[in-house]
Amino acid sequence: MAANGEVAGTDKRRRDRRAAWCDGSVRIANRLRAGGEICVLDGRFARRLRSRCCSRSTAPSTSPGRRTATRIAAVAAASAVPMTFFVAWAMGVVRPGRTFSLVQLLGLFPYVALVQLLIARIISPDDQMTVAASVEQPAAAPEYPPEFISKLPAALRRDILALEAEDHYVRVHTVHGSALILMRLADAAALIDPRLGLRVHRSWWVAKGGVRTLERTPGRAIARLVDDTAVPISRTHLSAARTMLPED
Repeated sequence: MAANGEVAGTDKRRRDRRAAWCDGSVRIANRLRAGGEICVLDGRFARRLRSRCCSRSTAPSTSPGRRTATRIAAVAAASAVPMTFFVAWAMGVVRPGRTFSLVQLLGLFPYVALVQLLIARIISPDDQMTVAASVEQPAAAPEYPPEFISKLPAALRRDILALEAEDHYVRVHTVHGSALILMRLADAAALIDPRLGLRVHRSWWVAKGGVRTLERTPGRAIARLVDDTAVPISRTHLSAARTMLPED
């Protein structure tokens, strides 16, 4: 009975070790697969894991800097061949009677190639800098200037629709209400980025995003705001308004 119990205990330990080894192998295979690496395993368990860890492989990508260096080296090596003969000929002209054997030409080639490499590197444009310069940087989104926006209550500092002149004050119309600030309309319009809106009347400035449509009737044009306010457009500003605002 004791012997049977000892055998049973040994079998249980073997099963536990095998289960732990299998779990560890599966974890390793999953890591390799997640990392996109090529897994090369041998043995019976490798065949069972091949579908897991060898299903994906990632080819190393060549960086633009390495491609540039390779191209420069190739150009230098190719141009060094005729330049070696040219240098040998030029030295023969400078020193009459000087000739170069094949072995001497081979010895001269590395020096010529080095000079060509330096020249090619100097005159070759840097791909990364060229690409960075050629790609136009996205323009930052325009914002209302702090010296204007700070005059408004905190709840009205967004979703501005229009500015209306009222004597020496400006009424700022927003989606959330309106407020009066001590500032002339001309000064406010001069402070605000022109991409945000435009002056449409001597008494009105409208935000581009606050206009729903541009309406025209015989002898009159208005900018209809998103809150249904009708803003008059003078003839002086009609052309600019038609260019910038959506027309019905």
